Order: sequence, then C-alpha cells, then structure tokens
Amino acid sequence: MPKEYSERFLQDKVIELFKNIGYKYLSPEDALKERGGDNGNVILKNILENQMNKFNYFVYDDKKHKFSEENIKRAIDDLDVPLTNGYLTANEKITEKLLKGEGYKEKVGGKSESFNIYYIDFNNIENNAFHITEEFEVKRQNTEEKEKTRRPDLVIFINGIPLGIIELKKASVSIDDAIEQMIRNQNEGEIRRLFKFSQLLLCANDESIKYATAGTNKKFYSVWHNKEDDGKIKEKLNGIIKDRKIDEIDITLYSLFEKERFLDILEYFIIFDGNDKKVARYNQYFAIKKTIKRINNIRDGKRDGGVIWHTQGSGKSLTMSMLTKIISRKIKGAKVVVVTDRIDLDEQINKTFQSTSISVNKANSGKHLVNLIKNNKSVITTVINKFEKAFDEKIKIDSPDIFVLVDESHRTQYGDLANKMRKVFPNACYIGFTGTPLYKAEKSTAKKFGGFIDCYTIRDGLRDKVIVPLYYESRLINLKILDEEGLDERYELITKDFTEEQKSDLQNKRVKENTINQNYNRLMKLASDITKHYEKNLKDTDFNSMLAVSSKFQALKMKEIFDEYHNLETEVIISSEASESEEDKITENKKYVSKKWKELYGKYTNDERKYNDEIIKKFKSGDIDILIVVDKLLTGFDAPKAQVLYMDKELKDHALLQAIARVNRTHEGKDFGILIDYRGLLKNLDLALNKYDKLANYDSEDIDGAVFDLKEKIEEFKKSYNELIEFLPELKSNKTDKLSICRDSLSEKEKREKFYNLFSKYSKLLNICQFSESFLESFNEEEIKSYKELFKLCVDLRKSLRLKHNEAIDFKEYESKMQKLYDTFIGTETKVKVLNQIPNILSQDFEKEIECLGDAKADAILNAANDMIKEKMEENPAFYEKLSEKIKRIIKDYESKRISKENFLKEALKIKLELAGESYEENIKYDEKIRDNKCARAVYDNTEKYIKDKETLIEFSLFVDELFKSKSKKPDWQDSSDIMKSIEGEIDDRLSDLEDENKIEKLDNETVIDFLQILRKIGLKAYS
Repeated sequence: MPKEYSERFLQDKVIELFKNIGYKYLSPEDALKERGGDNGNVILKNILENQMNKFNYFVYDDKKHKFSEENIKRAIDDLDVPLTNGYLTANEKITEKLLKGEGYKEKVGGKSESFNIYYIDFNNIENNAFHITEEFEVKRQNTEEKEKTRRPDLVIFINGIPLGIIELKKASVSIDDAIEQMIRNQNEGEIRRLFKFSQLLLCANDESIKYATAGTNKKFYSVWHNKEDDGKIKEKLNGIIKDRKIDEIDITLYSLFEKERFLDILEYFIIFDGNDKKVARYNQYFAIKKTIKRINNIRDGKRDGGVIWHTQGSGKSLTMSMLTKIISRKIKGAKVVVVTDRIDLDEQINKTFQSTSISVNKANSGKHLVNLIKNNKSVITTVINKFEKAFDEKIKIDSPDIFVLVDESHRTQYGDLANKMRKVFPNACYIGFTGTPLYKAEKSTAKKFGGFIDCYTIRDGLRDKVIVPLYYESRLINLKILDEEGLDERYELITKDFTEEQKSDLQNKRVKENTINQNYNRLMKLASDITKHYEKNLKDTDFNSMLAVSSKFQALKMKEIFDEYHNLETEVIISSEASESEEDKITENKKYVSKKWKELYGKYTNDERKYNDEIIKKFKSGDIDILIVVDKLLTGFDAPKAQVLYMDKELKDHALLQAIARVNRTHEGKDFGILIDYRGLLKNLDLALNKYDKLANYDSEDIDGAVFDLKEKIEEFKKSYNELIEFLPELKSNKTDKLSICRDSLSEKEKREKFYNLFSKYSKLLNICQFSESFLESFNEEEIKSYKELFKLCVDLRKSLRLKHNEAIDFKEYESKMQKLYDTFIGTETKVKVLNQIPNILSQDFEKEIECLGDAKADAILNAANDMIKEKMEENPAFYEKLSEKIKRIIKDYESKRISKENFLKEALKIKLELAGESYEENIKYDEKIRDNKCARAVYDNTEKYIKDKETLIEFSLFVDELFKSKSKKPDWQDSSDIMKSIEGEIDDRLSDLEDENKIEKLDNETVIDFLQILRKIGLKAYS
C-alpha cells in the first residue's frame, strides 16, 4: 500500500540527510539492477567488486600486487555465509570476515602464499562507497504465506554490503510497532538473508528513535543521548540542514551513521556476548573513547589512568571487554590485567571475556599469576590477593603498556594488597571501574587512579531505561523478649568454655540483636509475611525474588521453614569459605549449617560448584520463587527476572547499593523493582538521601534516584484517580447504562487517546501500590471498592471503545504486565477477559465480541468495514470506493436522523455482507462466467466505465484474468519488470483492438497508463 504522507515525509527527510553527509542514493530500481535483478540477493555485487579491487593488494618482494579476479569473486561469494546454523551464527562469521578479512592464495615467485582480502578499508574512509536505498524488497524464505517479500524502509550499504536497516513510522504510530516489525523480519521464514549482514538497526517515528543490532530483544533497543556530543553534532548539522528544524532523529542518525563514526562502531563497538550480539550504548562508547584519549597521554614514562563510574546495570563488564579489545588492537604489545577482590567476580568477568571471544587467562593461584606474567600473556584476570606471591618473588615489570583494569575499584584501590600490585606494575596504567557511587572521601583519593574519566549516574540509567526504578517499603517484625534474664542465662551456657575476652566479644549489641532476629518465632513470622506478599504479587507472573539474610544459619533455617509450611520453591546459595559471622561460631548453629549445606549440594554428587551453577540457572529461568542468599550473589549478579528483594540483613553504603541493584535490571514487562526491608535500613525516607544513616557517606546528587518511597506512589495513585474522574465524570454515574454513556462521550479520537493515557497511568500506579502493605492501610473499604469498580469499568470501556472504533492499539506489553492486576485486584468473581487483538470483521469472533455493544454495534461494523476497505482497496478500487461512499451516506443519513437506529444497524449488516461477497444484489449483477472468479470480477468492476457492451466486458475480464494466471506460474514473476511489461503490453494491445472494433471509446495515453496500473495491482493481489 502507498505510504501515508507523514511517513513518506519522514523517509524523504532521512534520505536527504544521508545524501548531505556523503551517502549516494540508489532508487529501488537501480538497487535491484546492482543485485542482478534478483530480490533473493541482498549484496550490491558490482559495487562490492569494484571497491574491493580499489583497495585490496598484497605485498611481495617489497612490491604491491593486485589480487586475481578469481580470488576477489571467490571472496565475495564466501561472504554470503549460508543460514544452515542460524542467522546469528552466520552474522557472527560475516562480522568476523568484515573486521579481519579472509586469506586467499596467490601465486608469487613460483609458489602459492596466502594473503588477506578485505571487504572494508577501515584505515582510509575514502576507499569505501556509502549508499542508501529505500523500499528494499527482499524475498522471504520458505513461506507459504501470500506475501512473498518484505520491504524494509531504508537500507544502508558500505561497499554494497547491507550493514544498516531503518524502519520508520508516522507520528501517530508507536515506535514499538517499528521495533516489532524489525524483529518480525528476523524470524524464521522472513528475510534473514538480509539480517545476517546487518550491524546497526534503527527504528523511528516523528517523535523518537532507537537503535540496536541483529537479534536484539525489544526491551534492549536503546536511545543514543550525549549532551556534549549532541551539541557538537547540532553545530555540524546547522551547516547541512537549512530548510527545517534539527530534531532528535537527525542527531541520532548523524551520531551513528556519519562515515567515520559508522566505521568506528563497526570496528570496535559491536561485540558477540555468547549467543547475543550487542552494540555499545552511548555511555559505553563515550567512556571508552575518553579512556583511549586519556591513556594516550604519557607523562614521566606512565600513561594517564582514571575511574569510570557507570551505575550498576549499565553494562560495566561489556565496557571492560570492549576497552580490552581496543587496547589490544591499537597498542602493540599491550597487556591487560583485570583485577577484582572476590573469586565470584573474577569468575564472572572471566566468563564474560571468554563469551566475547577475548583470549583470556584466569590466574588460579599466586604462583599461576606469576607464570602468566612471566609468559607475557595478553589478557589476565585475577583476584587482588594473588599479587602477594608476585610481590614476594620480587617480580617487577616497568612497561607503560600494561593496563590494569580494577573492578569495583572503591574496594581495591587502597591498602596493602593494592600497594603490592602497584609495585609489581609500577608504570602500569590503572583504570578503575565501579558500579556504585564513590564516598565523599573517596572522590578526593580517586586521584590515585587519575581522577574521573566518565560518570553515568543512577538518574542517567533511569532516564535511558537501562535500569528500572526501585520502590521501597519498611516492614518491621517486632518480637517481645519475654524472659530477658533467661536469654542472658542461655548466653552463659553457650559461652561456658570461652575465655573472658571471647565472652566480652560476644556480649555486644550486634550479636544480641542477631540472636533475637534469628529467633525461630520471628523467622516463622518472616516466612509467613514473605509468602503472603509473594503469592499476592509475584505468583503466576514471569518474575521472582531474592531474600538477603544475615547468616548461613538463618538462610538454611528459612529454607527449612518455607519447605515445611509454605508452598514456594526456594533455594539457598551460600559460601563454604571458612569465614563466618560471629553467631555462626556458636557450636549448635555451626553444626546445623554444616549438616544442612552438605545435604543441599549433596544432591549434585557433592559438587558445590555444580550445585551453584544449576541453582543460578534455575533462578534466572524463573523456576525458583525465592533465592535465599547471605553475601554471595549480592554483588555482580544479574538476574533480570528478580523483581523483589526481601532484606533481612544489616547493610550499608556500597554493600546496600550493590544489594538493592539486584532487582533494578530490565526485563520484558518489568517496570520497577521492589525492596521490602525488615531491618529498617532506610526507615527515614522522608529525609534527603545523603542524610540516611546507611548512605550518609555519599553526595546526594550521586545517589539521586537510587530508591523511591512506595508511600509517595500511593499519593500519586490518589491523584491519578481524581484526574480520571475529573476528565470523565460519567464514570461516577449511577445510571445502569453508564458504560454506554461513557462510550458516547468519547467519540472524538483526541478524547479517547486522553482516556487511554489516564487509565494507563491509573493502572500502572495501582499495580505498583498493590506491592505495598500501606495500600490497604491507607484506604477504607468503601474507597477500595470504588477503586475496584473504576478499574473494572475502565477495562470494559476501553475494550468496547476499541471494538466500536476498530482501534488496533498495541496493548500487548501492557496487557502482560496488568494480567496479575486483573486477577488479584478484581478477583475471580468478575474475571476480566483481555482483548489482545480485534478480530477481523468477517470472522465469527467479531460478531461474538460486538454483542456487548448494544446500540453501538452498527458503529463497530462500519468502522471495521472502513478499515478493511483501506486494506483491500488495491484489490478492487471501483468496488471498494463505491462501498466507502455508501458507508459515508449511511452514517450521514443516521446523523441527520433520516434513518432509525434499527435501520442503521440493518444497513451496516448489508455492508458486512457485501464485504464478504454474500450480498444477493451485488452477486446477481455478475454473469455466472465470472461470478466465482475474484480477479475477473475486479477487472469487470474497474472496466465497466470504459466497455459498455456486457459480453465484451466479460470477455475482456476473463482475458486479463487468464493473462495474470498464466504469468504467475513463472518463479518470482511479480518482481520481474520484463513480465510486468509483457502483461501491460498484451492488455494495451487488446484495448487497441477493441478501439479498432469500436467496442470501446478511444482512451488518451494518461487514462491508459492509470488503467494499466489499476489492472496490474488487481492481478498482483489476486495471484501473489
């Protein structure tokens, strides 16, 4: 179908921008010629061959030699990796070829030697050809569906290789539609032959733009936003764009596709992370660019280093991987050592590097670290304590080309071990990474690393939707000590074999508090409260939770209680290291921990590592309801499905920020994370963040947005309720037909849009608030009843509006988020039926759905008919235009009260019959020769204004039908310009014959051209 004006305007605007920044425009016809006229081929082979011949040569005997024509052609064929093992596997192989080239043997000096042929010249931009084309038609693979091709709006080429794909939508269509279309086109049976080459994917409407790479999930399409860079780009665009205002789309397109930037991103900033392909977010890109600039400053034999602070969840490990790759490629002989302070973090980073194809060596011991350093391994990961051995052996490497990347540098940059590390590598470049803000005191001492390189705050991450907001609620379980004297007596019995000094250590406030907090009755109440909260909010959803407790004893005791009394799937992950909390040194507890822990991992043939890996895998896949942890997994652990963290553990500062970030990771359908605090960690949420007891060491702006009070959301919810009622007072009507009244008052599209937005806001706030215990405490029964009634009415109203106006609004993600709310808030008695998709007007489901509309049934039928007419117009323009006019007349007659409600519905039903081809009046006009022939009938309808003789008209209609029918038997006939010209030529000849026979009036050239176009579309629709 032809593009709507606003989308066409946007497409033209984008093409014009690309032309202005040096890309050559190819029309769809020219692009097809460069593809050899084959829409199954996506490479512009002529262009690729010309460019490769331009910059490829090999050096032998100090002379430059051109590659043979045979090898160049072979290299082009080899780039077209088959899809046998999946398109992402093919994409990875193609990407590797693009970056590194491929070796081919040439005969030189009487023998064959292998030399690399390259597809892109990354060293000289001018040696590459940049093109853009539109409506790039690509044949679908192995599909039985009617639509045999797809046409991405814009495709970007370097040297004839399709590396960028852009989908555009008009302003009134959500950018999500463009993203879903982009993802659909990568599915099996679609156009993977194009996407196996793709590197950058962009989706946009007039309002917003997002980018990704091949295989990216919808949730991870990102915005490109950098104020400093945006300002520079605006200056450049001011010299390019003269006739209109520069917008976000211009800035993003220039930011990603300016020639030098595009090549830079292709070469260094797209990476395979296991089975996932990832492209740098803007914060990663600019942090790395700033770091490379910084380390190129060499003073007194040392390179400048610094600290990169990027909030948790913003891809710190991937930033380290990309930086390592760039350092390895750009600095000859560079060595990279990645240092952490914990074994689990070392293992995690090592796995990340391995999955991104970086050849990495993990130091298993101090001695192993020494050997790796002595053997000049390029990339090493290690825990900081292993430097003790290297220091003891007096190893000292003075090279300034050693780069030490220190993970969570706030913990490892100070102290004795750090000093030993610096003595082993005295001239190394030290680059610190942290996911949590630095203390006020740490900021001044961060100069030890060279100051800040780049900062990406919590607030930045929330704005870019890299992380989700966290909402907090405190729930304290108070236990009365009934026998304090007895408690002291128990302590005496427990510590009877301890020295006075040991007794003194134990008799402190913390141990007493922890002993009380681990009281069995308290743990029973805690488990019961958590179970109620979980079952109300998370059961039967895609999400799960974590429970952080203060000791191994408590962790195992909680699992025992959950298993015995509650129907939840729980597991425990704890460390088996010797270090234990004070209370676990009490003999009974220690014995209990040892016995229970062995029972758990004993199920995995006593392999604790295997047990941990299996439990983590199950938790990430959603097969565990609650994962119970102490310290392990509270840092450096990503589980996007975790939505709630129950905290029954003393935490502060970095440990607190690290822990709460376990539930701020993004996931499809997850808009927020919830913190339920049983220890009063953040009990003063009405104070500024920098005044919290547990977060007092930070500057407030650095932790702004770390956590939000759920009570504030309850106030927002009240406001949203009032806004909805004020906008649509009819919602509070006592009339029995108030649904109908509300529906009638929303006949204007702008009002419906406002209603949808207000109801969406109301529902989302209700969904957040139901996680809070305060919600039920904040309202009386009557108020809660009114909220429920409003929610139910709005759900029904929205459904009936969509049916009446045939509005195919995309609520898919919204519905999945809200299903739990439907089930719990409304309850089983008034179970809500969610309308995910409006049925086709001709389906039986359509009739069933509109039964609830009463007097609005006729509106629903006519609106659905109008939409179907727009969709099918090209199949038979004359018929559908006539039907469209008839609908307008019926509506006008009803609005002017010339026909009654009953007749309005009767006329609407007649239209439905005509659409279905079941109208007696319509069918009787066709001769039986063409009555059941869809194509011939359409030709008949669109030709009767030219041919008045009925028999001649029937004969002509059958002739055109047979012509298309016979031609359609040829492969890819609809994409062949020769076949189309042949069809139009034969029709034109027949029209000339009819003119000569005086059976048709003479038609002017313009009329013939238009008529042939109509017939061409009819035939294509009928036989494609």
